[in-house]
Amino acid sequence: MYFLAHPEDIADALRAHLPLDVLALQEVRYLEKLEELAAGLHMRVAVVLEASERVGLSNALLVRADEDAGLVCQLFKLDHPVETRAAVSLELPRARGARFICTHLDHRTEEARCKMFEQLEAAMLDDEPLFLMGDFNALRRSDYDEDGWAALKRGRAEAMVADTESTLTDRIQQKLVDCRNAAHKRLGSVITSVFKCRIDYIWASSAALATWQVKECKHVWLTARAGREKAVEVKEGNLLTDHSLVVCSLELNESAAAQAAAGDATTTRSAAGKRTKATGIKVKTVAKS
Repeated sequence: MYFLAHPEDIADALRAHLPLDVLALQEVRYLEKLEELAAGLHMRVAVVLEASERVGLSNALLVRADEDAGLVCQLFKLDHPVETRAAVSLELPRARGARFICTHLDHRTEEARCKMFEQLEAAMLDDEPLFLMGDFNALRRSDYDEDGWAALKRGRAEAMVADTESTLTDRIQQKLVDCRNAAHKRLGSVITSVFKCRIDYIWASSAALATWQVKECKHVWLTARAGREKAVEVKEGNLLTDHSLVVCSLELNESAAAQAAAGDATTTRSAAGKRTKATGIKVKTVAKS
């Protein structure tokens, strides 16, 4: 896994997107490499959880290095007979207490993914402001036209992928909103995986969108830059991960911004401007596979 071997190169590619307020990572195997990545981005590891010793993969949430200590964090084990997966969450003061959840669901069957989401859903309150993000290994039917869906099904059948369904995303959309759909501006191809499909998402609750508007959502492929070849043994332009970075830039809605201007005690801690550094939260998520 390239990211695990050379976190400095991932950090180098991510610097174009600084400052990051939340960075969600999946398939973290070596925790010392995670700390290196966080330091390279002027962030810190807020919470990390290994799904199981057998698989040895973890999910993690990073926050800015100057974020208050003592964040409210939670850990979730998502059990299934095939494999245990995990999720982590934190409540972010500079996002007016919104909760951010990072997860990575099973890659084999829709049945397993749905069972895992059921366990995670049980921990979500109906009226809480939350953002759910990560690699869901799940398809969203409306991302494809008829020809695209048919081609996707053929390709997955040839690759002996167990299913081509959208049961999970249909269920999630009964509770949460796809931030790419909600965005004022969408950039990049809808595809987030080298397997020519979208499986990485940021979802938001209605309560979150009552406070925050999604100004922009973009999918960005992270590549090595020139001059790194000797250090990291990769050519310029090579992909650093097999999933794209999913970027959501959030900004306070007018009513929430008015409260902040009036001196609301829960406003974000910043000195100037109306964009991300002051009243907006940039949410980033990157997955490995």
